[in-house]
Amino acid sequence: NNTTAPVWNPLIDLDEAEDNRNATNLNGNVYTEVKFTPWLKYRMNFGSGLRNNINSTFQSSNSTLLRKATPPTSTASYQTGEVFQYMIENLFYFDKTYKDHTFGLLLMQSAQKYQSESSNIGSSKILYNAAKWYNLSANLNGKPDSYGTGFSESALQSYMARFNYNFREKYLLTATGRWDGSSVLATDHKWDFFPSFALAWKAHKEPWMEKVTAINELKLRLGYGITGNSGVGAYTTMGPLATYNYVFGTAPAIGYIPYMMANPQLGWEKTAQWNAGVDFGLLKNRISGTIEYYMSNTSDILMTRDIPVVTGYSSIWYNIGKMKNSGVEISLSTVNIDRKGFRWVTDLNWSTNKEEIVELVNGKQDMKSNGWFIGQPLQVFRNYKVDGLWQDTPEDQAEIAKWLTNGYTFTPGQYKPVEQGTPDYKLTDDDMVILGTARPKWVAGMTNTLSYKNFELSCFV
Repeated sequence: NNTTAPVWNPLIDLDEAEDNRNATNLNGNVYTEVKFTPWLKYRMNFGSGLRNNINSTFQSSNSTLLRKATPPTSTASYQTGEVFQYMIENLFYFDKTYKDHTFGLLLMQSAQKYQSESSNIGSSKILYNAAKWYNLSANLNGKPDSYGTGFSESALQSYMARFNYNFREKYLLTATGRWDGSSVLATDHKWDFFPSFALAWKAHKEPWMEKVTAINELKLRLGYGITGNSGVGAYTTMGPLATYNYVFGTAPAIGYIPYMMANPQLGWEKTAQWNAGVDFGLLKNRISGTIEYYMSNTSDILMTRDIPVVTGYSSIWYNIGKMKNSGVEISLSTVNIDRKGFRWVTDLNWSTNKEEIVELVNGKQDMKSNGWFIGQPLQVFRNYKVDGLWQDTPEDQAEIAKWLTNGYTFTPGQYKPVEQGTPDYKLTDDDMVILGTARPKWVAGMTNTLSYKNFELSCFV
């Protein structure tokens, strides 16, 4: 019975407003495999997905927002979308063993495509509530308030060769080369090469280790690889346009304006990572786990860069900046009880990661407006340092008076700011400091799994 303002009332809107979201997903996978010889085979993988969604909203004339309108009318919107994507892989496997040597070669060609279409329409001043979003033309405006359609597609194509070598099941080598091309990048920078290699030594298979019965597995690993990221929207490197409404003379008109500068040099973001680890199994694998150290360096980071609007644009996608990550990952699994059909297994994991911005748009210069600082993680909390609260003491009252001369009004009970450098009783950007980060110092978890025959109970912390 509010007669002054349409204050939101959830009890009213339970019956007088609707927000429906319906989605239908269809996914399918198929493969075929042909074995030409014992050491040569071909396999084709194909997967596709189709998603249709309908989103509709409705506010009746009795809803919170519209119950005071004159005349009483309703609003509604209707959106549809369809997404189709597929991926096909062609693979050739070569595997051959000669005495103590085992060779493997994998050749792959893959292609994937993503395509989406959408449409939307919205109307206000709908004459009767029963229409909802099913008769949007029944409105006092004689036309919809908004309408539009959308289309987007992108593609990724890849070629890969992977070589495996195994000597006596003790010394392992894997070398891989990928050649990936993304349609969303600039014309002359769509393709790039990404190599990787891995070495492993199964020390527990050495003759001098076979006598150590307590150790069932001891494997040392070393790897290096470069991965790529092309995570920008379709068409963003081409200088996309946006619709613009304006008045030509006395008549309304519509045109297009560029809202992002084209970048003919935009290429792949790359991450190069080293990792070294050890896998172990003790006491007939009642205790097993891994310890791994990694260090990665990301360069040519894909970011939007602000540029002077006098150029006719406000931003541009650019390969800028470098980041560094390093950390340790430890996992441990123990079989605590395994007898008479009852089994109790505990899985522990612990990891830590140090993230650091190495370089930004202007080299080693901070980007304070974005909250990015050299030598700090990507997400930090930056504010004034506080030394407790002002107290009602002669000393604090004297300090408060000095702040007041510069227009800062503090009273006992409020926070007491700490200036950086020589105090001048003025709070500026130079007085702000990094207080912390949203990144955790470490992450740990424990899972206990109890099983008896066909029954299982699991608990995760």
